[in-house]
Amino acid sequence: MIELLLENLFSMVADLSIEKIADLRKQYTNQKILYLTAEQYVNAEYFRSEYRDVIPVLEKDRILAIDSRDIEPSKSIQELSESIKPVFASMLITDKETLKQDIITAIAAQYRSKRELAISLFDILEQQKKDTDAILQKISNVDTKTLLITDSLQRREALKERAIRSGIGRKMEQLIHYASQSFISIVTKKPAQSAGDAGTELEQYMNCIRKQLEDDFPEIGIDFLQKPVSIIMPNPDGSIIPLQKEIETLQFLNLFSRQTQGYIDELLKYTTLLPDDFIIKMIEVGNVIDSNLYSHAIERGIAPMLRNAIPTDKKAHVDSFKKYYRELGVKILSMEHYAKS
Repeated sequence: MIELLLENLFSMVADLSIEKIADLRKQYTNQKILYLTAEQYVNAEYFRSEYRDVIPVLEKDRILAIDSRDIEPSKSIQELSESIKPVFASMLITDKETLKQDIITAIAAQYRSKRELAISLFDILEQQKKDTDAILQKISNVDTKTLLITDSLQRREALKERAIRSGIGRKMEQLIHYASQSFISIVTKKPAQSAGDAGTELEQYMNCIRKQLEDDFPEIGIDFLQKPVSIIMPNPDGSIIPLQKEIETLQFLNLFSRQTQGYIDELLKYTTLLPDDFIIKMIEVGNVIDSNLYSHAIERGIAPMLRNAIPTDKKAHVDSFKKYYRELGVKILSMEHYAKS
């Protein structure tokens, strides 16, 4: 649902009036976003692989009947989880109550994230439409209208290019650099390092991601969660020799999620100066990272359970990891062009 909205976001500017955009926003109520989030989650391959003992039977009418005040995104994940538990508990058929709670918590977390994202996207859409309408309102002649719109768009693109070449461009590169470097560390469990003889550091990172995709992530195995991530960090004693450190995988995934979202939130302050396509790709990367249950295991208190879980189907378990990181790798590669602008 959110992905579809992203894909059509900027093409909608030309096709919809402000009133229609407002009507569309109203259609995506808290309850509808919650239902669509839950539907997407229980139909995901990850869910079928990890929760084989659970049969989800979603009742759309019951979910849409939840009081909107009970699922305000300003609530904490724990509060949202408690609010939706009475409805969702009976829709998850299993005799393992702990699994129910884990699933309900995951749905609550993803709902809050997707709801906030949807509202942000509608805000961007409305602003883009207002900017376009402001130009049209000042023009009466059709031929002049075309010329002025073209001139306005050209000036806007020139402004974007200047912004990208300056500080905003560096912020874009920081996000792409961090995401690619961290991705390599996660899937190889080794520090992402450049060889120094094959292009820029970022080009080497991107080539490494392509190689991992091509080789189908050879280092991802059944012990993926148990094996720590090795990273290089500055030496705290001030030495020029860097320090190699191992970080527990779930802890690193949590850090990766929070850091990436921080870069994205910072860039979203400059949406009018960013290329529209980059905004979409950037938010898609954030959405994929945020959708990963393991990224939030620490804050939800389910890290020990996930870390010690013994999958019933080991191949499916490993394949689910590879499928997720294949999707994330492709999304990160899609931003590569913008580090060269």
